[in-house]
Amino acid sequence: MNHQAHSLSGTTARTATGGSKLSLRIVTEHDSEDHTQQLYLAPLQPDLPRRQTIRHLRLKDRLAGGSASGNAAILMRDPGFWSYLQLISLTAYNEEIDVRSARYFINRLCGVRWRQELDQIDTAAERFFQLIERPFLEWLDTGY
Repeated sequence: MNHQAHSLSGTTARTATGGSKLSLRIVTEHDSEDHTQQLYLAPLQPDLPRRQTIRHLRLKDRLAGGSASGNAAILMRDPGFWSYLQLISLTAYNEEIDVRSARYFINRLCGVRWRQELDQIDTAAERFFQLIERPFLEWLDTGY
C-alpha cells in the first residue's frame, strides 16, 4: 500500500570535482503499519545547458560560410539535427532518425538526388539554406 509523504525537501551541493550531489529528506505518515519508502535518484547535470551552448556554437562555426553540400554533410551527421527533424515531423518517421533518413529529408526537400547537386544547382542551394539550415539554426537558438 502506498502512502503520500507529508513533506519532501531536497538540497543540491557542489562536490570538489565539480559534480553535484543531491540529498533528500522524506517524512512519511507513521500512522500506518507499512513503513516502506521508495526513493528514486537521478544524476544531476547542472552544466548541460553550457555544454549544449558550446556544442551549438561549434556547429554554427562549422556551418558559417560553408557550401551547401558541405553543410548538408555536417547536418545529416548531427544528432541535434536528427532531434530537430523528429520534432518538425515533416515526414512520418516510424524509426529513429539517422544519417540515412536525414540525407533523404535534405535531398527530398531540396529537390536533388545527390548532395553534390546542392552546389551545382543554385535553386537547390537556396532551398537548403532557406528551408533547412536557417530554420535549424533558429531552432538551436531557442535552446532546445
